[in-house]
Amino acid sequence: MGIGLLMGLAWSICGMLCFVKLDKKYASERIKGIFLGIFFLAFGICGLLGEFIPDDKLSFTALMLPVGLICVLVFIYAWYQVCRCKTPVAAVYLYYNEYYGGKGQHSYAPVFRYAFEGKEYERQTYEGYSRRKIEKLFITGETYQILIDEKNPQSCVTRKKVSLNYYVVFLMGIIFLIAYAGILVTM
Repeated sequence: MGIGLLMGLAWSICGMLCFVKLDKKYASERIKGIFLGIFFLAFGICGLLGEFIPDDKLSFTALMLPVGLICVLVFIYAWYQVCRCKTPVAAVYLYYNEYYGGKGQHSYAPVFRYAFEGKEYERQTYEGYSRRKIEKLFITGETYQILIDEKNPQSCVTRKKVSLNYYVVFLMGIIFLIAYAGILVTM
């Protein structure tokens, strides 16, 4: 039994565990679990195929399928978050959370306080902004209209569109999937 077979089985089991452990109460967590499950299953299947189909092309391109899938799924998740947040509420802008990326890149996510159906929430939106943009758009203590999901009021967005960055990620995912399919067809 080769290492590829063991790794393929391990990744596949991780993917199945993601599906088994889905919590029905929290929709956003369930979606993340589904995406992780698909990613791990795809990774595991690639490992298993690599063990049974001894071809260098398949081994070399085994990462293309799971990376392509995760890129497409990240876009679908962002689109899903925006589509389900339809209810406008007044919210007070509090501050922003800073996230560090590679090579000195930063992303800033606004945090708002708002009330819905008698319950108060303090939540970060799903969007990220540059520092200059977030400081231009939002002033601490001011009230803004944001959109929330009625079924899960903890989900909120400030705009009704998906960021251009997600479209770039989606395009990269499609390119990876097309390249992987092309390599499989030529085998």
